[in-house]
Amino acid sequence: MKHKLILPAEFEKVLSRVPSSTKAAWAAIGLSDQGEVMDTAITKLNKTYPKLELTGWEFREQVIIDKGSSTYFGILEDEDGICDGYITVIPPKYETRSGVLAQQIFPPLSSIMETISDSRDNRLSNRPIFVINMNEVNFTGAMAVNVLSGMLLGFGYVDLFDRDVEKVLEDSGMSPGVQSVAEYDKMLKKNNKQGVNGYFELDIPGKVIYFLPDRLKDGVTVNNEPYWFVLRAYAALYLAVQEGYRCDMTRFDVLKRGNKTLDVFRKYVNRF
Repeated sequence: MKHKLILPAEFEKVLSRVPSSTKAAWAAIGLSDQGEVMDTAITKLNKTYPKLELTGWEFREQVIIDKGSSTYFGILEDEDGICDGYITVIPPKYETRSGVLAQQIFPPLSSIMETISDSRDNRLSNRPIFVINMNEVNFTGAMAVNVLSGMLLGFGYVDLFDRDVEKVLEDSGMSPGVQSVAEYDKMLKKNNKQGVNGYFELDIPGKVIYFLPDRLKDGVTVNNEPYWFVLRAYAALYLAVQEGYRCDMTRFDVLKRGNKTLDVFRKYVNRF
């Protein structure tokens, strides 16, 4: 079935205001303006995921998802005007390594999860999610770890600049072939200057994953940390559950409640 990619009008403003350095990056891959950028994104999505049958794109004044909206979060709409999937964009000139993908996809995804929390389906979303990376800034190992985390969660992914996630990880000294939660743990430690994984701890013989509060202050008066935390924590949970691990939230639950992203995470973990 044919689809159209719908993004908020606010994102059109983002593309229209990019600096000269971004325009130079577009020119380096043969793109002259925002229309060609969007056309290329459609082409790459269709090539990688041909079943989408994307016929075009549209910037819409309001793209409401669960009563809210987000500049970098949109929908895939079929010919009858029905939402068949979600799309998130890592925007141009975005230099916060830890925020790549995490900050664009949450909180919209947390709102979706809250809405479908009583579903028997254990996937994060009731519709497929696709990611377009339009960020031309140097693609670091930390950024690649976030993208890989999304891919472990089943997110589709394309890169406007055709950068290879696996190669970036290898060049940063990390093995991209993550098949287990123990391998993912090693990747996060390798990516940390102190060699620490502050997201979770594993009891491999006992098959228990302990989620940690280390990166989250008091759990309420936080800024963007919950988004960064849950992207990697959900990826770890997916891997751990597949391997028959038990989830332990004892240490995590010393945090106060009241942050929506973290409270949705708690409720989701309790399913397992």
